[in-house]
Parts: sequence; structure tokens; C-alpha cells
Amino acid sequence: MAGKNTKPGFVWVFWFSDDKIFQICAARAGVTTGSLDGDLLGWAMGDGGIAALYNQDSSAFSPVEGSEVPEYVLVNLRASLCDQTETVKPTDSKSMDQLKLKTSSIKKGRIYSARKDESNKVQMDPTGPVHCFVCEEKVELVTEHPLFEGRVCLQCKELLMSTLYAVDNDGCGMYCCVCGDGGELFVCSSGSCGRAYCFDCGLKKFGSAEVDRVKACDDWQCYLCVPGHPAQMPMGLMPRTNRDLELMCFFQPRSIPQTLDMERVRRVNRRKIRVLSLFDGIGAARVALEELGIEVETYYAVETDVDACAVTIFQHGIQHLGNVYSLNSDMLSTLGPVDLVIGGPPSADLSTTNLEQLGFHGSGMLALKFLTIVKELQVMYNQPMYWLMVTTPCMVAQYRKVISSLFEMDPVLLDARYLTEHRWAATCWGNIPNMHKLGELYKGLHNDQNNNCLTDNMISMQGNDKAKNVDVQEIERLYGYPAHYTDAWPLNHATRRRLLGNAWDVHAITRILAPLANIFKAKTSVC
Repeated sequence: MAGKNTKPGFVWVFWFSDDKIFQICAARAGVTTGSLDGDLLGWAMGDGGIAALYNQDSSAFSPVEGSEVPEYVLVNLRASLCDQTETVKPTDSKSMDQLKLKTSSIKKGRIYSARKDESNKVQMDPTGPVHCFVCEEKVELVTEHPLFEGRVCLQCKELLMSTLYAVDNDGCGMYCCVCGDGGELFVCSSGSCGRAYCFDCGLKKFGSAEVDRVKACDDWQCYLCVPGHPAQMPMGLMPRTNRDLELMCFFQPRSIPQTLDMERVRRVNRRKIRVLSLFDGIGAARVALEELGIEVETYYAVETDVDACAVTIFQHGIQHLGNVYSLNSDMLSTLGPVDLVIGGPPSADLSTTNLEQLGFHGSGMLALKFLTIVKELQVMYNQPMYWLMVTTPCMVAQYRKVISSLFEMDPVLLDARYLTEHRWAATCWGNIPNMHKLGELYKGLHNDQNNNCLTDNMISMQGNDKAKNVDVQEIERLYGYPAHYTDAWPLNHATRRRLLGNAWDVHAITRILAPLANIFKAKTSVC
């Protein structure tokens, strides 16, 4: 029972079989609405509540013969019963306060909780492994938590992978960095951090006293920013000393796919590269190829933003092909052999930062279009071809699984803060040699000088004071573009900031494309 409805004679009822809430006539539900005027929990556990309904007609609680309750419904009921038995004790005022705190939480974003589907978890021997650090269930643990000491299960890992890089327009985390869920959040006041912690984790990991202390703070720095002595840290929450590198290992693919044989390709005569750039933006891929010294024979671009096209035409004289949906088989056949297909399809409808995401019914369809073009070119020309798709770093787990299944590989995380002072990240699929070994590269390039980085959201938001104080030329330098790169007629400063806020980081793209300098004709060779 979910509660009394404002419509006279009706009540809200939660149906476990459909996992939905409906309003139905109170009389049909066997409930007297007048008895709901007080506390709902008190009514349910009182003499006139559920027990009274059961005593009146116990058969109403039994399934009709031949239409027994499905097993997954019983699993949900047992889970709910266990949760209430452990956390709700009417005689315990402290437990009731915790319950009120949980039910008053306001979710900031759409939640894809690993704890919603407990029935899919692989249960282990109770005497075997320890509990998952996040969900606290005895399940198979697959990896370390990237920020705090403890191991997590597969479902919690997938949730954290979807939310750890999700930030709001102010640069602060939208989800809890401990569990990956949303809700009412504590947010670190340090400008270089912005990590968030949910109230549920606060109660479980910190304790009610610590939660009260944090709530009373006007300027609170989290446990990752001001780690104290182990004895002074909250119970069960110990930051990792090497958490930046652990974060990279956390996002490493489970298996490394087979890529094109670089040694075989090196033996043939090198030639200039032919590129098809989908969703080209302001030409980050073109700038990266120039940084690597790779000579470009042809560079086709697909971009619909007229301001971005103005920049690439002014700087490189790029030939644009129009809308991506105009790239049919006939047009692709006129392009000739393509050596590299690269692009960043808009993925707002696949991101956990979007509260109204449409998935593959919205902009997510463009990722599938990218895949279609890659497959069609591979079949059409039947020759070695490299490709790279760059998307949001906070993609919803179910969408990431679909794309990984279609590409037949897991993605990698490309994080620019290990290469430069700029904070920018992306999820990448592709067959560029060595791209699935970026974790090993980051260990040698680990940069601790990133405490005052700007996020791409800060730069693109005109109302952000910190972004307003940064000159456009400085933003171009942070992203790796030449000075005045976006200074093309008739773009003003606001438009140039918007374009840079949506652009790729050239340092990161250069690093991932570096092996191509040993395959195609280049002024210099890069290992």
C-alpha cells in the first residue's frame, strides 16, 4: 500500500508484479480510507491494518490456483521484508528518524541502482568472500573500488562506471562517488574536487553523528581532499592513496580485442592517410594529425553546426559532406578507400547527466549510425581500416552494453588530465593499436598538477564566473588548439566559448592516434 489519495474514496497501491503504482477504489482494495488519516505505518501495523484484513478473509492473500505469484515477485517481497525488518523498528526512535531521512531524499537524476535487481546477483558461500563495499551483499567481487579501500561486485562497478564522471553545470558531481546513486547529496566545497556523497552512504559509512556534523558545516571538504589519520576517518571509509591510477584501472576493458597487425602494415610502402571525420566539430582530429606530423591526402568531414564548419573551413579548407544521414552507399562509394573513420556522435540521450534521456530513440541513434558506416566501408573496400568513436564518459550501463555488443569489444576511458592540465574525459571504442592499453600509459604519465583544472562544462557555461575570467586564447591552449584557432569570421567570443566547450581535447586525441604515425606517411615517427 502506498498511501491515501487526494481523490475521495481512492487509494494509491503499489503492484509488485508490475513494479508500478496505480490509484484504485478503496472499497475494491478492502481498505477503509478513513483509517488512513493517521500515520500509514502505524495503521499497517495496528489492530485495524493488514492483520485485520487477513483475519477477515485470508484467502484474498493467496494466489488463484493456476495463477501463482511469479518467483521474481516473491524475491522482491522477501527483499522488502528483510529491509523493513532490519531498518524499521517503530519502538526505536533513531531508526524512525533514519527512515524519514531516506524517504525525504530528492533524487537529482535518474537512478540506475545496482540494488534494484538483487535477484540477478551471483550469491556466494557466506563463509567465502567478504561483502561488497557498496551494496554490502555477499556476492562475487570483481574489482577494487577506485576511490576507497574495498572491493565491489559487477553490478556496483557498472553503476559507478556510469556516474563517476557525471558532473553538473557547476562542475560538481551529480551522483554519490561511493555508491554511484543519486539522491540528497553532500558536495565537497573544494573547487578542484566537487565529489558528492549521498545521505544513505553517510548513514552507513559515516554514522549519524558524522552526518549531523557535515550538515552543520558551511564549508565542507570531503575525505578525499583532507584525509586524516586512519583512526580519525569515518568507519568503513578509507581513501586510496593511489586513487587516480586505480580510477584508470577501474575503467580498463576486461579483455583486449585483436587489432590490425602493425608490423605487417609497416612493411608496405607508407602513404598519406585518407580520413572520414563524422561529427567533426571544430576539427580536433585534423589538428591531432598535424601534431603527429601525419600527411593527409583527403579529409572529409560531416558536421551540421555552421559555426564549427566556419572554423574548419577557415583553418584547413575542409570539404564537408553535410548531414550524416546523407551518407548512403552511393555517396560512400565516391569517397574512395578510407584509412581512418573517426567521430564523436552526440550522446546526451545516453548519458546519466541527462534527466530526460531518450536512449537510442534520440541522439543515441547516431552512435548506431557511426557503426553502420564503419561496417559498410569495411565491406565496400575490403582493406585495413582504422576507426575511433568518442562518446560521453558517463554513459548509462545498459546503453554501454548494447554498443559494446555491437562493436564486439569493451570501451576504454580516455582522460586528458593525465596528459595536460585540462580536465576532459571520454569513452572510446575503436581499433587503434595500443588504445586498449592506456592504463599502462597513464602510470608513466601520471600528473599531480591538476588541482586547478577547468571542466568542459565550466567553460561552456556563460553564467559561470570562473569561466568568464579565462581568456578564449587560454581555453584554446588548454584544449591543445593553436592560439586564435576559433577566431573565424563572424564568430564572437560567446560562440567561440560554446564551440570549445563542446570540443575534444587535442592532447588526448593526439595520444590515442599516435601509433598511426608509424603506419602512414609522416614527417616524424611516434612510438
